[in-house]
Amino acid sequence: RHRDWRATLWMVNRKGGLSGKQKSVLLKQKRAQQADDRRDESAGKGARLPSAAEDVAAAGAPGGRRLMQQVSKKGHANELSTAFVREENKAVAGRRLAASDPMGRGGPPPVALEPSSALGLPSRPAWADRTPAEQAAEEEASFSAWVEDVHARFDDSHLSPFEHNLEVWRQLWRVLERSDVVLLVADARNPSLHIPPALYAHLAQKKTPLVIVLSKVDLVTLAHIEAWRRYIGRRFPLARVALFSSKGRPPGGSIGGGGAGSRRNALKLPTTTAEKAGVRRYVEVVANVCGVRLPPPDEPWQDATAGSPPPGWDP
Repeated sequence: RHRDWRATLWMVNRKGGLSGKQKSVLLKQKRAQQADDRRDESAGKGARLPSAAEDVAAAGAPGGRRLMQQVSKKGHANELSTAFVREENKAVAGRRLAASDPMGRGGPPPVALEPSSALGLPSRPAWADRTPAEQAAEEEASFSAWVEDVHARFDDSHLSPFEHNLEVWRQLWRVLERSDVVLLVADARNPSLHIPPALYAHLAQKKTPLVIVLSKVDLVTLAHIEAWRRYIGRRFPLARVALFSSKGRPPGGSIGGGGAGSRRNALKLPTTTAEKAGVRRYVEVVANVCGVRLPPPDEPWQDATAGSPPPGWDP
């Protein structure tokens, strides 16, 4: 079956090329062959794991689990390469097989789940009279205990992939320890995918101000934005919400205006007065959380490196 469509390509006149109808027919044949190959593979040949990840030894992983670790194109991993529990080949093969089925045929209906902070966040042990090596060992022991507890309380099939690399968590610890205000960027099309409830609970406990920045608001309607603002206000009452888009475009400003290429071209155009006002509204929300009053828009801006703050600033 591979030979059929490839032979057709070989016999095409090089000067004449393929017509649109011929390309469509060949593409359908190729897709049908690929779908058959996937079914054959799942039936008897097994499934190959993604080439963008390497199977690494699960040193200290609970329950004898094996981990998948992100690697570069050359196959190298570094200290901050993300690591998560590897799925069984059977589960991967089943998902690939289901992906080749027509849309809307079979399968359970989708279920919306309320985000939960039940997993919590691994906390960094407080510094005491320890050497750096002793502190590192304490962090490793504490993190391993947290991972063990998560896998003991929840079945793997009920867990989304989460970070098992301690070095990545150490980066988060350092950022949170040094931050007076935290800005969390969430895509306005579905913010709940990017707002970790456990992180919100941690910041609320530490009384660290949080600003949830809804980005790409120009791709959704104002009604969509207002509905999500109400939800965020109920679910994360201590967080402030700021709206952001490229060049300060208002909600819905890019709907029907072309694809990503046209939006990139629009970034090269001069910023309009309305767009500048949109950017200022975003900055004002962040400044208010930081306890800073911005100067009026009509006052000239002075570079902070000149030695004195801009007029009207009241930190």
